[in-house]
Amino acid sequence: MTGSTKYPVLDPDFRLKLLGACEDDFERGLISILWLTGMHPCIIAKGDRPRPEVTQEGNLTYIYWRRAKTGKRLREAIPKEMIVPIREFLHYPLLSQRYLYDLVKRVGDRAGYQDVSPATLRHTRCLRGLTVEGYTIYEMAHKMGCTLDVVVRNYTALKDSQIDMIHQDQVKGGESIDGNQNKEEGQGTGTQ
Repeated sequence: MTGSTKYPVLDPDFRLKLLGACEDDFERGLISILWLTGMHPCIIAKGDRPRPEVTQEGNLTYIYWRRAKTGKRLREAIPKEMIVPIREFLHYPLLSQRYLYDLVKRVGDRAGYQDVSPATLRHTRCLRGLTVEGYTIYEMAHKMGCTLDVVVRNYTALKDSQIDMIHQDQVKGGESIDGNQNKEEGQGTGTQ
């Protein structure tokens, strides 16, 4: 088993393995939201925060949410294959954060990874943005709704050679490790 709650998972098949281990659209929607956005689970759990919204804008579908700590409104374009599970997930009744953490861990276990948590998916999202999609640390901080200090502290510990190695291994024909176009080819998103 590979992976950890404290570190991103660099396996290029991580997302596909997680989705393959899901038992229904509820689980696929949860994993898709966390993979795509790096969202904190408190945003989609029981509480007094507004629930994320899915909206259609032209030919693109976006998920909008507010960052828990700052209230900053964030958005991410949803790839076509993730729209239905994400919408299905958001129509379910709200559940506790503990339940969502446990569910992510169970899906990770079924996929063959140890100790996967929402934080694993957030760290993987941020590192994927920096190494595969070509975002700068400034853009990633903006995209994740956190401070530049957080991105620098958590992700620049990787040496340039490690980032280059990850980038070379994971980028194939202008696509990111999750099969989506990288930002240079029109997949860029951000805050609103």
